[in-house]
Amino acid sequence: MDDELQRRKQLTFEQAEGFAELPRQLRRDEMPKSLRAKLFDAINRTVEYRMEKQKLSHYLPTGWDNAFRTLWVDRLGDLSPAFDISKQRNFTRLQQLFSESKHYEVYGIVQQLIRSARDTAFTARVERILAEEHSAFRLVDGDTLVPFASERDAETVLNSLSDMERAGFKGARQHLKEAATSLSAGNFADSIRESIHSVEAVVRSLTGEASLAKALSVLNGRRAMHEAFRQSLLKLYGFSSDEKGIRHPLIDSEDAAVTEQDAIFILGVCSGFNSYFTNTFHGK
Repeated sequence: MDDELQRRKQLTFEQAEGFAELPRQLRRDEMPKSLRAKLFDAINRTVEYRMEKQKLSHYLPTGWDNAFRTLWVDRLGDLSPAFDISKQRNFTRLQQLFSESKHYEVYGIVQQLIRSARDTAFTARVERILAEEHSAFRLVDGDTLVPFASERDAETVLNSLSDMERAGFKGARQHLKEAATSLSAGNFADSIRESIHSVEAVVRSLTGEASLAKALSVLNGRRAMHEAFRQSLLKLYGFSSDEKGIRHPLIDSEDAAVTEQDAIFILGVCSGFNSYFTNTFHGK
């Protein structure tokens, strides 16, 4: 009974009774009305909260005034001197833009507002909504929307970033963040390269060895690793070195023969490696 109750608490009544589809991971090109509406509501609630804090009744609060000005200049080509800081007028325009825009444009608007408003309350609301709605995107480092194949993949990358931050591995963490950013921008070869660089940077920080193979041998001496595990990392490194355009400049082709799914997979794998090495060997 307890298990059934917990299951029902995570579902709507219709889902629990089998009259509605159970929650599932959304595809990148999916944006249900509920997700669109909740993202718009997050902007509205945050702005109203800031207006109340700043004792404003009609005008956009500090920080959000510039965020909306930048949005209209970038998205609609408005001339900035014509900007009106009325909250009602800006949200009337935003509501129309949200209603008429394609899914990727809505995500683009949200990411732009996150970066320009720099409002932690808004960022936290967006993170929660993306998880609740099973969006294919998650916020990485609080300012970049990145696609993930599953909720578990997203958790793996976010946990890896946290692990490296706690360990003080700034260079490795930056490489992993760049991998996520490149993936979001569609630069899949760059993403794979940065993912591999992040692992190299972690083992180099742990051992002082520049060579990945030597670093793994040093770590293996400290604590024996399964040979298949060690070889899998070396083969992943070999793949990134062999494929034109990932580790080396392109010569004969316009793009490396890698896909988005390749980049998503390797980002997740390298994040797992980073967490394993950091948690197993750092400070030991």
